[in-house]
Amino acid sequence: TATPTVQFIEVTPEMAEKWLTENNVGNRRISQSTVDRYAIDMSLGLWRERTGEPLIFDRNGRLQQGQHRLAALVRSGSTLTFMVVYNADPDDFAVLDQGKKRLASDILGMQGLPNAKLVASISRVTLLLIEHPADYWAGVKDVTQQRIIAWASQHEAHALWATQVAGQARANALVPESQYGAVALYVRLHSQSMAGWNDFHQRVVSGEMLKDGDPE
Repeated sequence: TATPTVQFIEVTPEMAEKWLTENNVGNRRISQSTVDRYAIDMSLGLWRERTGEPLIFDRNGRLQQGQHRLAALVRSGSTLTFMVVYNADPDDFAVLDQGKKRLASDILGMQGLPNAKLVASISRVTLLLIEHPADYWAGVKDVTQQRIIAWASQHEAHALWATQVAGQARANALVPESQYGAVALYVRLHSQSMAGWNDFHQRVVSGEMLKDGDPE
């Protein structure tokens, strides 16, 4: 039995295409939305190289893990360095990718950000509103955990403000926090004046001058 070996390899789009064509046998169906999200990260330089999460080939040459990353590499046209494991046991395939996914909120919380779960959720929705305003409400677009972490870290003060605003709306008007906080944050980042928002928010929280069924 061959002993597994580990190498760091600079993978080009051509190599990735070859592996997907010749070695990706019997794997699950590729999720194009996942490929799209990964490819955007790669194109923006947000993809972290040389992590401990490898591409894995068994001793028969079959790709056990990494098809979405390779497809995204092809899509983005990037060349990136990956840890690659060769000669893995074919039976290992049945137990791969069974762990609990680490979320952006977990990472932000580990970095000491307060209310990390809501910050991550608001940041995700805000990113979708900025980049996919016509598609967000249909739920056809998403962003990667890495992008949420990077964006929330870059806009930390604004995001924390949005959690406070969202909490007020939730407590007084039973409005969903993530969506309300994201709209507030979107306005804060793109509006020349917050006077209109402040008036809107005050009426949402207090119910002042609102009739039953009013959108606010």
